[in-house]
Amino acid sequence: MMNRSKPAKGRTRNRAAREAALITAAGKLFASRGYEATTTREIAACADCAEGLIHRYFKGKSGLLLAENVGIFRSK
Repeated sequence: MMNRSKPAKGRTRNRAAREAALITAAGKLFASRGYEATTTREIAACADCAEGLIHRYFKGKSGLLLAENVGIFRSK
């Protein structure tokens, strides 16, 4: 039986990269299509990630929007 309490070696680093890819993709799609018109499936495809990761990392599209907006304010 596998121990699921610790991520596999290297997965933490990959998580950060996937989160960043999802945030970047969401920002681009929200800007071009609008929040309501953009689906989580489209965001995941643009980021080359599984759609379920949006829900796991951000609890849905609204959490992803919040993370994207926080990133904008932190970069200023």
